[in-house]
Amino acid sequence: MKTCTWHIIVFFIFATQAIAADSPIKWAFDPWAPLHQQDRAGKTEGLLVDIIKAVLTDEMGIQVEYNQLPWNRCQALVKNGVLDLLVTVATKERLEYAVKSKKAVYLLKNKIYTYVNHPRLEEIKKIKTLEDIIKGKFKVISYLGNGWFKQTTEKTAVDAIYVRDYNSVLRMLAQRGGDITIDSEPSTNSYIHKLGLNDRIVNTQADIGVLGFTKLHLLISKKSSHAGIMQRFDDAFEKLEKNGTLKLLIHNHAKKFK
Repeated sequence: MKTCTWHIIVFFIFATQAIAADSPIKWAFDPWAPLHQQDRAGKTEGLLVDIIKAVLTDEMGIQVEYNQLPWNRCQALVKNGVLDLLVTVATKERLEYAVKSKKAVYLLKNKIYTYVNHPRLEEIKKIKTLEDIIKGKFKVISYLGNGWFKQTTEKTAVDAIYVRDYNSVLRMLAQRGGDITIDSEPSTNSYIHKLGLNDRIVNTQADIGVLGFTKLHLLISKKSSHAGIMQRFDDAFEKLEKNGTLKLLIHNHAKKFK
């Protein structure tokens, strides 16, 4: 009886893996140019799109279904197992409902932005730590669902304002509703240009220790039929990292935004 039960378990495991391999993996993301975005025609593009496609589709043979949605909804749908994956920061809250890749799939460099002609611009340029923000009583604008920022600052005295989305962050900063925002250069620069705020918001080039970099991991819902592929993903990612495929993708995208 025990042997029969064991055979059933083994069959179930392989059957589940086969089903997962044949079905597309459903990626939930919000518009975040130039990392990932979907145009009106439904075409999805961006650096992270190319990285995930190279590993999951080209290397592992798993097709990706793209679902562009508001960020809070993305997280809720992955948490509930309706959609399969996120590419984001592996916060403690997210790891309660998802498994993460061994390595970060991409490392974002963050900078501090403020509005043009801020009276304390020179002080802002010298910010190096969270303590500098707290001591300077600078008001930081962020957005709902920004897990990496919340996890890093929630137990500190940082004065933070949370608004609906990243467009709202930049509009509020341009209107001097806060002192600074901290986020990745590629996406922030792209959004500033898209919103026509180039003459109203400035990149101070200041970065800050624990908030200086954002590690983006592949997260798969524990309720997903694809939850068991993570080791394969890690192996495939490491292979493409070693053979230079990922480095070339990143280099080609970087040239577009110089």
